[in-house]
Amino acid sequence: MIYYMEKKNDLGKKILDNLQKKHIHPIPKIWFLGKEGFFWGALFGGLIAAIIGSATFVFVLFSQDWDVGSQLAQGWWNFLFQIFPFFLAVFIIVLACLIYISIRQTCSGYKYRALFLILPIVFIIMSVGGVIHFFGGGEKTDTFIKAHIPAYHDMHIKRMRMWHQPERGFLAGKIISIQEENVIILEDMTNTIWTVHIEDLEKYHLIRVGMRIKMIGEMLDVHIFSATTIRPWMMSAKGIYNKNERK
Repeated sequence: MIYYMEKKNDLGKKILDNLQKKHIHPIPKIWFLGKEGFFWGALFGGLIAAIIGSATFVFVLFSQDWDVGSQLAQGWWNFLFQIFPFFLAVFIIVLACLIYISIRQTCSGYKYRALFLILPIVFIIMSVGGVIHFFGGGEKTDTFIKAHIPAYHDMHIKRMRMWHQPERGFLAGKIISIQEENVIILEDMTNTIWTVHIEDLEKYHLIRVGMRIKMIGEMLDVHIFSATTIRPWMMSAKGIYNKNERK
């Protein structure tokens, strides 16, 4: 027993001498606390950003014209490719990966299987994002991003260009004036002025001068259009006219 203790002490002394020779010092506890705090901060920051991104993602998908998508893009696959928010999808995936890595780097993150981390992360991001979208958070974020990121705004305009097909019965633009006898004057996305006849203008009492709208109908002549259906330029979370689409 005494021999064993002496051998153990000699081994400990050799290890200590070796550490001193190589100038190896213990890492301060505050470093580990700072590392832990950094990854927890990255986790919560990434989670909040991902939830906001998912609310915007849901808003963009729900605000599309799915009932006429195949006619608009001349095929469902083309329509899906045109309206799918790839930028937001990549943004959410990158943040989800960041959240997963951050959890793994915490003191207890190694205990859990990958599947038991990934599924709750995805569920929380999409479910909470869906709730925020319902209360208008996705719409507000979408409007903010379009105003501050030109590339994102260009993608939105590209989606809306599907509505500039008057010869196929689709027309969109800004109302210049509302006249009597169910007639409005519209400026389309190419700055062309149209005279639009509407079957029942009183049914669309929410439209105002300066509002951007989309129409389904028939082209009667050069720059003359007959509209049977009028839709807002962008639907809000609750399916009503988006107040941000008026200038």
